[in-house]
Amino acid sequence: MAVEYVISLKRGYKGDEPASFKTISRYFREAVFALFMPVIILGGIYAGVFTPTESAAVAVVYGLVVGLYIHRELSWKDVSNLVLKSAKSTALVMYLMVTAEVLTYVLVSEQIPQTIAASILNISSNAIVVQLIMVFILLVVGTFLNNSAAMVLLAPIFYPIIMSLGIDPLFFGIIMVISLAIGHNTPPVGLCLFIACDIGNLKLEHLVKEIAPLVAALIVTVVVLNFFPDVILFLPRMMR
Repeated sequence: MAVEYVISLKRGYKGDEPASFKTISRYFREAVFALFMPVIILGGIYAGVFTPTESAAVAVVYGLVVGLYIHRELSWKDVSNLVLKSAKSTALVMYLMVTAEVLTYVLVSEQIPQTIAASILNISSNAIVVQLIMVFILLVVGTFLNNSAAMVLLAPIFYPIIMSLGIDPLFFGIIMVISLAIGHNTPPVGLCLFIACDIGNLKLEHLVKEIAPLVAALIVTVVVLNFFPDVILFLPRMMR
């Protein structure tokens, strides 16, 4: 938020005039069907009605019904173009995921993760130092592999290390998720970067330049969190 605030000041971004209650009510009425989409997706998942993957299909059908028959912003002629555009975006994502899976196979075959784990404990037995080393590895791995592959690859290796050093597994699990998520926004395989470029018709180098300060802020945040685990753990501890 601080980085965004500084960027906004430098570029002269300003908000609009305060909206009236009448205007807010009108926009809310227009958006109410869109607001129901996350309710349907998350509600269906947590209620056990469908899986997260199936929820995507449900969301598409719901969006089509709303667009075609309620807002009437879509016609059946538009659907074919939307399907083609979605197929292109999906092909891009699947190509990146397949490439990442091939890299995962190579890493496992060469036993590189096990070598890394042994090297970490040889460097230091200090919990903070080890955490920072593992965060660095996660940030690097996240730039090449998708989150699922990286989790399957690294979680079994890092778990014995954090347990031997007395690191809370819940705390490090969250750190792991954040670190790998940052990799989705960094080249060369940043999944979110390529999707955003495809949607916005942008060049990768332009987008990378724009998000560089934000990625740097995220890296600083995840590093700082390693020194203050209570920021992450205070709520779970209250719930225990």
